[in-house]
Amino acid sequence: MECKISCESWLVIFGTLLAVLLRCCTSLHPYSGEATPPMYGDYEAQRHWMEVTVNLPLKEWYRNGTHNDLNYWGLDYPPLTAYHMYLCGRVAEWLNTNYTKLHDSRGYESEAHKVFMRATVLLGDVLLYIPALVLYYHACLKLTKTLDSDIKKRKKERVSRTLNEIKPMSASLSTILALLYPGIILIDHGHFQYNCISLALMVLATTCLLHERDLLASACFCLSLNYKQMELYHALPFFLYLLSTCVPKPGQSTYWGVLRLVKISVTVVTMFLLIWLPFLTDLNVALEVVQRQFPVARGVFEDKVANVWCALNVLFKFKTRFDNYQMMRLCLFATLLAVFPSSVDLFLRPNSRKFVLALVNSSLAFFLFSFQVHEKSILLVAVPVLMYFPYAPFVCFWFLCLSGFSMLPLLVKDGLVMAFVALTVFYVVSFRVCIEHAYRTSLNTQNGLVEYYKSLLHTLLDIEYKKVIGLGVVKAVHRQVVKNTEALRTLIFHFGMLVSLFGCLVLFLASLVFKAPSRYPDLFPLLISVYSCIHFLGFFVYFNVKQLRIPQQFEDEVVDESDGCGGKFSCVIVSDKNKSFTLQTREFGATGGAEEHPRLLAEDVHLGAVGRAAKVKKMSGDANALPSNIKPTGLSVVVSTPGKVILYGEHSVVYGKLALSASLGLRSRVKLFEISAPNLVVIQAPALHFTSTYDLQKLKEHLLAPLPLTHLASEYNWEHPESLHHDAVVDLADGFVSFTTGSASMNAKQKMGLTALFYLVSGIMGSVNVELNSFLLCTESELSIGAGTGSSASFLVGVAALLVQYVKLRSGGLGNVSKEGYKPYVWDGSTPEQGFSRRELDMICRWGYCAERIMHGAPSGVDNTICTYGGVVEFRKGLVPKLLPVSRPIRILLVDTKVQRDTKKLVWHVAALHKQYPDLTSNILNAMEDVAFIALQHLTVLCSAPEQAEANYEELGRLASMNHNLLSALGVSHLKLDEVVHVLTEHGLHGKLTGAGGGGYAFCWVPPGFDEAALVDVMGALAARGVCGAVDGIGRERGDD
Repeated sequence: MECKISCESWLVIFGTLLAVLLRCCTSLHPYSGEATPPMYGDYEAQRHWMEVTVNLPLKEWYRNGTHNDLNYWGLDYPPLTAYHMYLCGRVAEWLNTNYTKLHDSRGYESEAHKVFMRATVLLGDVLLYIPALVLYYHACLKLTKTLDSDIKKRKKERVSRTLNEIKPMSASLSTILALLYPGIILIDHGHFQYNCISLALMVLATTCLLHERDLLASACFCLSLNYKQMELYHALPFFLYLLSTCVPKPGQSTYWGVLRLVKISVTVVTMFLLIWLPFLTDLNVALEVVQRQFPVARGVFEDKVANVWCALNVLFKFKTRFDNYQMMRLCLFATLLAVFPSSVDLFLRPNSRKFVLALVNSSLAFFLFSFQVHEKSILLVAVPVLMYFPYAPFVCFWFLCLSGFSMLPLLVKDGLVMAFVALTVFYVVSFRVCIEHAYRTSLNTQNGLVEYYKSLLHTLLDIEYKKVIGLGVVKAVHRQVVKNTEALRTLIFHFGMLVSLFGCLVLFLASLVFKAPSRYPDLFPLLISVYSCIHFLGFFVYFNVKQLRIPQQFEDEVVDESDGCGGKFSCVIVSDKNKSFTLQTREFGATGGAEEHPRLLAEDVHLGAVGRAAKVKKMSGDANALPSNIKPTGLSVVVSTPGKVILYGEHSVVYGKLALSASLGLRSRVKLFEISAPNLVVIQAPALHFTSTYDLQKLKEHLLAPLPLTHLASEYNWEHPESLHHDAVVDLADGFVSFTTGSASMNAKQKMGLTALFYLVSGIMGSVNVELNSFLLCTESELSIGAGTGSSASFLVGVAALLVQYVKLRSGGLGNVSKEGYKPYVWDGSTPEQGFSRRELDMICRWGYCAERIMHGAPSGVDNTICTYGGVVEFRKGLVPKLLPVSRPIRILLVDTKVQRDTKKLVWHVAALHKQYPDLTSNILNAMEDVAFIALQHLTVLCSAPEQAEANYEELGRLASMNHNLLSALGVSHLKLDEVVHVLTEHGLHGKLTGAGGGGYAFCWVPPGFDEAALVDVMGALAARGVCGAVDGIGRERGDD
């Protein structure tokens, strides 16, 4: 890992040095207005501002006068630019007084002065722009991983991976390509401006905002806006996003929202006051500064800019039909109308991805429709597109190429054609190299893009010829094309991109080779502008649709890495058996394997036994238990895995505190039978009301082909699933499910479950040298789905164990099982009859965790750990879970309040409380950790010293009461839960809620000496209050002796 981090760092360093070198090379080319008196160009404008700020008092910087002719490059940027020019002017004056001599320095262009001026721009890049981009890509891309996983989980329908939507770009590659973007290099280091300063401050503000540093983000954006007023292009998303954070969420008070709004407002006002304070001593001076920021007299656009007004001006002469003030009002209305959908969506459904897209959409709306737009203003759109680059690299690459092309008339005027060609070609080649590297890594091939295009064509043209007979070729092809519309759309997109860029090349060469007619001297600049404008309108629609289609997830929501923070830790007991108050006891060793349908199974493996080999039972098959048209042949395996319950530490575990959880007697079972039907896979999931069949050959082609890896194949085997390219394998599994099952026939739970199942099939079977035969896989469970007993982890750990055991049985547990080309995996000597070794259990646990990521996005790892090893687990976020073996029966009484609760809302409530009262809430969370720590000590004694059982049960009960009271202090209890705890207390038992609270379940410890008749009385008292309970055991697997 250290080597990998080091390589990534060196890659960024190399990219940075290369970017600096290209900037230095570009600075050797001509600049705006070089040797063209009397007005020269932007180079002279910046130099003149240094001259004015150094020689004149501050109150005359923006005022027309004898020594400051505003018609000669008068200062028209906000005060921060003026202060920057003053600092640069002082340095220039120190180097050579001729650089800034009042009046006499006009048009000064010595070689030494050029070096100085170019160095000031480069310094801004090195100190601000480059670090800002590096920080954004390496910080914010990590931040959005949870959102990505949640989006994948929530989408009702997903299709196969597409090249234009895939995210193969690492932070390092994204950083390099951003630093090599030709547009800003050509304008700042060729044409000559300081765009890098304001854009860097905007990127820093974005980074702060996405990390919930709202006050710092506000300060940074105030600096950006006060450096260049064109940052108004980005102001609306910042304003709306910050305002949305002030809207109270569930569990937050209005006072909290108002206080947050006041803090942000005070920060903004303070920043503006500090920046404008020198000008506020005289109101007239301040008004002069403001008037200079918005020069209405310049008109709606300058030169041939690629926006709507310039393009339409060919047909309708806006400049002659309307005066500037009428045109300004029309532009304002059109701009607000264009930015309205994106703005409303951002305010109502804010998240980090939407915010970046809103920056793109807002700036592009301003560029296309606002008043007084320059060609260079496209950079205000290009930088947000660079920020979105990792999420849609091809679309962004296309836009960035068009943005540079749209400035071609300006670059031709400045004599920067050679620099434009060189930088653009270098950028295109760099993109090709980076994207190829990314795809080689993700697809584990030598020809990444070529292989992917082949797979798209294969998907598109892979007609099932058996179905052609009777349908006709046309119908068969039509069905296949409809079935694979995503592949077709991807190919059309790439063809369109290539045609578009080829059109840019044709127009560029035509403008160089052919001379425009004398009647239309601006023919080629106008064609370039109109051509670019049409593309920008298309991109505007695309990026708006992308933003609107992204589902909401508040970034200030606490990431629930405990699989639901109680919602996933609560216990479900089948309660309809308890209506007659009969005691339902599930004791270890009482049921053994009697419930495992022994006649059906050939191998029966139980997980959840710590410190000993798992059980394996030989049994005979029973064809009557299978569907009549499927006969079992060969190998059969069944694996059972426990559920789980949280004991202490609800909610506090999210904040890095200690939590204790344990396995239950309730179990899931996964069964696999090799069947006689050829080339067939059958999946039965009664709990999900789902049965489906699959073509085994297509399964092998889609899922068992070379695996997408983050390392070389020679460095990978199935023991280390973390080396898989997780998202790529998920997309393979998801694509297989979508294309073979059909998204319309499944609900979200069914699709996620199947995707996770086929993820395990792909990851485990893809690298082993064992042939997968036709099989039936069916599941059954005592765990209610989504009720908090760890049903998903129990199922997925069971599937992983099932596949490992299948491979072990097929290979005999001997020799190397890896395919040729993969890192060898040699069995450690345990036979299939001996069950799983600790090494194999560790591998199963890791696979369970990877599959859980599909279901929960960012699981804590505690569920799959418990379902694999059993026992009691000591868990703390970020640390390896510690297992506490349970060698004796431990009983708890679980009580179902039958009150529905919203886990997310409860998590929001605690998060809001923590933000509003951080010290007070932290004390409660710390107290909860102390309770969990003391409970751990008593549990350790209880498991190892039976003679002290009674005393330890009593202490555990008291600690449970304390934990419940602390949870009540956080506001996550419920009247029904409190009533249950009160009933238990009346009968000499100590109870607490378990899980997220707000309803759901409560539990109490049942000492071994507690009178069984009294326990029945407790059950009756609970039933009289409309709740029901049952006794279950924790920490040991069923069947333990």
